[in-house]
Amino acid sequence: MSIREDVELYNKLSGEDGSQETIATIGAYLRGYEQGKEDAEPHWIPCSERLPETSDAVLTTYIVNGDRSRKYVEESSYYGNDESWSSPWDEYRIAGTRIEVIAWMPMPEPYKGVTE
Repeated sequence: MSIREDVELYNKLSGEDGSQETIATIGAYLRGYEQGKEDAEPHWIPCSERLPETSDAVLTTYIVNGDRSRKYVEESSYYGNDESWSSPWDEYRIAGTRIEVIAWMPMPEPYKGVTE
């Protein structure tokens, strides 16, 4: 459907006449739709912006001993009460290693496979 057809359909359904206000309303709707689509897709969230609200598993990007030239990704959980991160790999880290989580994102949906 073209934008012109969208405007005509909107005008028909709403009783509007295609005025600038109508076109602005449609534009605002489309911008909101695009933003909603973007917000719904998992994306990296810098820890400086916000932290997970629950201790559910998330993907994290982290650096080791302050070296920002190398970044790693792993599953972790954030515990707000302690302001700490926990990973299944914690017990295998070398003692004294400083891990700094710099970003996180919700876990993606599991692979569902191909149905034939």
